[in-house]
Amino acid sequence: MSSIKPQATPPVNIPNVNVKTPVKTVKTPIPGAPVKQAQLPEYHMRALSDFTNVQEPRVEGRGGQDIKNVQDLGGGAVRFRLRIGQGWWDGDGAGGTKGGRQDRQRAECRGLGAVMQRSGETWEYGTTFRVSVPFKTWDGALTSVMQIIPPRGLEDPNVEYLPVVFVQLTSDHTGEVFAIGGNTGVRTVRTFAFAPGQWTALSVRLHVDTHAGSAEVSVNGDAYKGVGGNVARGAAKAYDAKWGFYRHFSDPKKVCDDYVEHKNVYRKRLA
Repeated sequence: MSSIKPQATPPVNIPNVNVKTPVKTVKTPIPGAPVKQAQLPEYHMRALSDFTNVQEPRVEGRGGQDIKNVQDLGGGAVRFRLRIGQGWWDGDGAGGTKGGRQDRQRAECRGLGAVMQRSGETWEYGTTFRVSVPFKTWDGALTSVMQIIPPRGLEDPNVEYLPVVFVQLTSDHTGEVFAIGGNTGVRTVRTFAFAPGQWTALSVRLHVDTHAGSAEVSVNGDAYKGVGGNVARGAAKAYDAKWGFYRHFSDPKKVCDDYVEHKNVYRKRLA
């Protein structure tokens, strides 16, 4: 008689009662609780390197030497210097080349942060600035410390738009903020007093729209005041900002070596 081999018994998996299976929980929104919104872009200048582009002037005429007109002073402050000499002057600086426009000077920084303002959005732009003692400007010509302007070439490389908002300083130590629109022209948003050697805080809230736009200004933390309507530059769809020192001149005797310092520079989207 042949022997019969017993068949192997398959193993039995006995669950380990000591191992706890994780339980997934689902959070149910509480009625009436605030919904967390996506973070809106906000940028602050803490050093010169935070700016996208630095526009250094080049000396025009004979006898002058190029220097670093835009200087990082540390602590989030930057100085923009413009000089006038015997037969020479710091030039326009646009593009960093000589032979620019002969009636103006420029030392500026352009761009802060990757996201630009688009039509239909509301952004806030700010700076705290002070000017040297003494501070002279040529009456009737633009002397600017801040501009909000479409970037050249974003829609058309051959089009260079003018600012939609610019801040101008005059020789009687009055500041003026202007807004520009297609059918509204140049309008004064606010005027304010400034004193050489003393800091002035300036904040501009800008909503770009050809019909329901607005530009409002706060000086040293006071209430915002402004204008509405067409606040836009033609077909421009994006806007950037410039901070620094830009001035026209026709007679070198009417201006002198001056500087403008900026700190607490920022831009942020509100809506």
